[in-house]
Amino acid sequence: MIEAPLLPEEADRLKALYKYDILDTEPEGIFDDVVELASCICNTPIALISLIDADRQWFKAKIGLDASQTDRSMAFCSHAILNDHILEVSDALEDERFADNPLVTGDPNIRFYAGAPVITNDGYKLGTICAIDTVPHKLNKNQQKALRSLANQVRANLDLRFRTERLKELNEEKNRFFSMLAHDLRSPVKNLIGLCEYLEECFEKMEAEVMRDTLQDMKQISGKVDKLMADILSWIRFDRGEMLYKPTTLNLRNTVYGVRDLLGYLAVQKQITLSINCPENIEVMADSTMLHSIIQNLLTNALKFTHPGGSASINCEFDGSKVSIEFSDTGVGIPASSIESAFSIGSSFTTDGTSGEQGSGLGLALCKEFAEKMGGSISIESELGHGTQVKVVLPTP
Repeated sequence: MIEAPLLPEEADRLKALYKYDILDTEPEGIFDDVVELASCICNTPIALISLIDADRQWFKAKIGLDASQTDRSMAFCSHAILNDHILEVSDALEDERFADNPLVTGDPNIRFYAGAPVITNDGYKLGTICAIDTVPHKLNKNQQKALRSLANQVRANLDLRFRTERLKELNEEKNRFFSMLAHDLRSPVKNLIGLCEYLEECFEKMEAEVMRDTLQDMKQISGKVDKLMADILSWIRFDRGEMLYKPTTLNLRNTVYGVRDLLGYLAVQKQITLSINCPENIEVMADSTMLHSIIQNLLTNALKFTHPGGSASINCEFDGSKVSIEFSDTGVGIPASSIESAFSIGSSFTTDGTSGEQGSGLGLALCKEFAEKMGGSISIESELGHGTQVKVVLPTP
């Protein structure tokens, strides 16, 4: 028996396979129908949709076979994915690759095999649709053409299944988001109503200092509601495709310092040392509104979650191919379990700042959406109690 070698792109191939999250799932009619067609068209008692995992072949659909998987080293399909065309073995006993294969010398006693690789749009071979017989066999040209068409149908069904599952996840995420949103809106509005009632009842006998404090509280709550509504409107416009994306060449320093001038008072109020390192000549290809929103959100977070007397910084670099903007602070940090979900619209991850500042919980999600829209990325490194670093990477003109 000759074991099939691994493809040069094996790591990426497996990543493409795992993206579909289909291994070890229950039978599904759209795939079962394909193997029935393969069996009928090729006139074989056995037909399979075989997906090649790291060390096994697993059958998403099967007819004429009880096993749900076999070792990859014995799989005919491991040989079939080495090429783009159909692998046809008329008589396995006459082929040195398979003559002493346990699947040939024992159950299910394979003699004939024909497998068409299932190839993604990116060119990765996930497995095959194959027809198997216990006697020597040969496909005619029409059967070969049909088997290739069925392989394309398997790929299309995988893509459809992936999109359907993703839509379900997005709908669940949005449901969680709207539930969180209802809570986040209701709470400050109720507080605002309570303060208004308090003013109405006690206005005539209220001391000026108490009235001023109460009005300041009302202003802070109104500010939170205003920020929340602005974030919601931005997200809705982006989600609906109503936020126009207009990339242009921008001087990064101008945008960074523009946001610094807008938010610098927050650093002064909390006595936070804010340092900025952004060379004058760095340019990015970005949408002005989206870039401004990203920098404003991330600087706000850095100041919000840093204790009075702490420090925060913005560091911009150009490495010859891309621009990175890193926001660092000495603040409270993010729990490791929350980092992955921090960018999710449906995440409940939102906490008050070190001086009681409140947020919408949407800022990081918007930053991720905007960064990716502009062809960039965003990542977080954080240690609870020891600060956070958020890095945004953007393309250059």
